[in-house]
Amino acid sequence: MGWRSIIIGQHAKITHSAHMMVVQTKDGINEIPMDDIAKVLVETTQAMISSDFMSACLQRNIKVIFVDRKYQPIGETVGYQPVARDYELLERQFLWPSERREQLWTRITHAKIESQIKVARLNGLVPCQ
Repeated sequence: MGWRSIIIGQHAKITHSAHMMVVQTKDGINEIPMDDIAKVLVETTQAMISSDFMSACLQRNIKVIFVDRKYQPIGETVGYQPVARDYELLERQFLWPSERREQLWTRITHAKIESQIKVARLNGLVPCQ
């Protein structure tokens, strides 16, 4: 599942190649792994988007949102395929042994607490060690 939100705000050509989103602008070429992307926001009417890229987004359940000249959302992509991959992943996770679930739960909880401590330190709420 993706986690990145990509914003296209300038003239760009957007294509798909080797499981990567390829964005060509006047500044150069950027490649982003498709599996990292959750949504793409197209804020310009100057973007050219290939049908291969759109197909890859739909296959991976990546939402593509378009806005008008006033930056108001006017439409988004919706695929015909159910999100079977996510369902299959959840189904497999339910079948994990309880020991593994407990280990992962402990690791996740520990990481969250560590992150909260870091944020508190950055905001001066906890003295640095």
